[in-house]
Amino acid sequence: MKKSEKIFARTKESILLIVLLVLCIPKVVYADSSWIWFTTMAPYQLLPFVAVLTIVIEYLMIKNILHIQNKKRVLIAVCISNLVSFMVPYFAIYYQDGVYETIKQTFESMDFYTINSAYLFLTLIIECPIVYAIVQDEIHDKKKSLGVIAAANVVTTVMVAAIERIACRGSW
Repeated sequence: MKKSEKIFARTKESILLIVLLVLCIPKVVYADSSWIWFTTMAPYQLLPFVAVLTIVIEYLMIKNILHIQNKKRVLIAVCISNLVSFMVPYFAIYYQDGVYETIKQTFESMDFYTINSAYLFLTLIIECPIVYAIVQDEIHDKKKSLGVIAAANVVTTVMVAAIERIACRGSW
């Protein structure tokens, strides 16, 4: 088994473990509370904008800092990893709560900020192995690559958290 196949197998196992953990971990309950958004926008409404911005920033950081020539491969890696990490919180709530008939209802019912320190941890666990597995054949400095991929994710996650809190204000 090639090294890349081992990494890809471990990545799949890691993602499966994360999904199982997210589905099994109980949700915090704020009994008899009501969240109120003071702004007209909720975080899920920002998702298309922040997703595109995140993909562009991560793509540019990874491609330029690691000097990867295959632009298409980097873009595919960043798009796949971000799709997975952006959707995990919503699917986790959808499957954990079991009260929503559609994913759209889940998006609309979220009465809290999506991006927090737990999401940063989740993003690093999900995105770093996916991006690394897809672009590893293009990377010249293997040790530097994980740091750059992680740094790109930290930068974009912190940025999205800031955008969420600036554009969407709410409280219990």
